[in-house]
This record gives sequence, C-alpha cells and structure tokens, in this order.
Amino acid sequence: MKRLSLPFGYSMQSGQIVVLDTERTIVERIYSEYLSGASAGQIATALNDAGIAYKDVRGWNKNIVYRILDDIRYRGENGFPALICLEKWLAVAARRKEKATPYMEPAFQVVRKKLVCANCEGKLTRHLRKNKTAWWECRLCGRQTGVMDDADICHLIQKKLTWLYRNPHHIRNDGSAAQVSLESVRLERELTRLLADPTAEASKLDALAKQITQLRYLAIDPQNHAYKTEQILKTLNGTASQKDAADLLQKIVSRILLDKNGSVQVKLINGQIV
Repeated sequence: MKRLSLPFGYSMQSGQIVVLDTERTIVERIYSEYLSGASAGQIATALNDAGIAYKDVRGWNKNIVYRILDDIRYRGENGFPALICLEKWLAVAARRKEKATPYMEPAFQVVRKKLVCANCEGKLTRHLRKNKTAWWECRLCGRQTGVMDDADICHLIQKKLTWLYRNPHHIRNDGSAAQVSLESVRLERELTRLLADPTAEASKLDALAKQITQLRYLAIDPQNHAYKTEQILKTLNGTASQKDAADLLQKIVSRILLDKNGSVQVKLINGQIV
C-alpha cells in the first residue's frame, strides 16, 4: 500500500499500518481546535501559516480538514490504530451535524435558491429549530426574521403568483426609467470593501466591476426590459392553470424577497417587484 493511499497520520511499515507520531499530533490538533469553535477554513489557514505540509505534497484546505474530521478510521475502525478517542470523535460528529445545512423538502429547495433579504438582496442563512420551524438571517446586513414555517413561505409565494396570474395587466413596461437594482448596490458595497483590502486579487476586482457595469446597463436598457416584460406576459397567458406555481416561479421570478416581519415579495425578471 502506497503512502499516499493511507489517511494522513498513518504509514505502512513491514506490511503493518503504523501511526506517524508527528502527524498524529496534527490530527489531534485539528479535532481539538474544531471542538473549540474554529472552522475548517480557519484550521486549514493556521496549518498553512505554520508551514505544516499535507502529505508532503500540497497545502491544507477546508475540504481536507473536513475529510479528517469525518474519517472513522481515526477512531480505530477498519483495522487502523486509533488516533482519536471515540468520545472526541463523536463530539466532533455531533458538532458537524449541528452545523450541517438543515433538511429542506425538495419542493422548497426551488424556493430557497431564489430567497433573499428584502433589505439588501443578500443571501439568507436558514436556522432550524427543534420543532422543525426555522428563522432566517441575512449574511450581508444581518437582518433576522421571526420563526417561519417553510410551508407558510410557500403559501405566501403561491398567493403572489396567483394574483399575477389573475391580474397580468399589472405587469409594467417602464424600462425607460433608470433603475439600479439592489443587486448592483450589493456588489458595489462588496467592491468598496475589497478596494480597502490590500490583499484583494485584481482579477476579482475587475470581475466585480464588469458585473456592476452589466447590471447598470440592463437596468436602463428599455429594449431588455421590454423583452423581459413580454416574456412574463407570454408565460402568464400560456400557463394552463394558476396552480402551476412552480412553472411560474422558474420562468418569471428572479428573486423572492423575505422581510424581517415575515412578508414576502417577488421580484420579476424585468425588475418589477410585486
């Protein structure tokens, strides 16, 4: 068995799997720091900063750290000597489970991809409670919602889409007015933050600047706005039933805006918010 085919911390000597004491210390450090509250990314950065190599061939990253934290062989399974006691391994497994993304019904996962903060359109983190209800927190501005059931959010969205289906005449074509999207505002804030960071990569700054320019162009381009509005109207007219909410959600909604008070708005692909 080749050295690289064995988990970090082990070696093959005379046909036997043996522990490498220097690497055992690093594995123990990873488990201890994770239980102390460090993230996998922080642990990987600290190991790289300390000049510690991973299997003598590359640096550390969070995925490598996660593999070590999840590997049952470190607790003495599958014929491997234990590097970590069972109690500590189980404690890490419990923390990993707590931090894992809460389960969502497949139907709600479609909603989740479009769900953003109504204040800044930042991405939302879903926090699951013991009774299976959840509350949401914006990663960008920090706003939090009250406790909301996934089914309640879906119901509010269904009501919005049903209203649109019944009232397509409310779809506006006012693309001549300059409208800077919240998304471009969010990106501008991110660009400002990166400009103040001396370690920021030039390629990332350039990509952000181009993305902001494109969004601003689309916001004031009446032809693009008119085309998107026409798409919405064709979809509404071609939908066989108001119950086809999933189809409408996919085709005409770009964002679902969730406010801290639990209200929901939908942002259509032409930029109109209803």
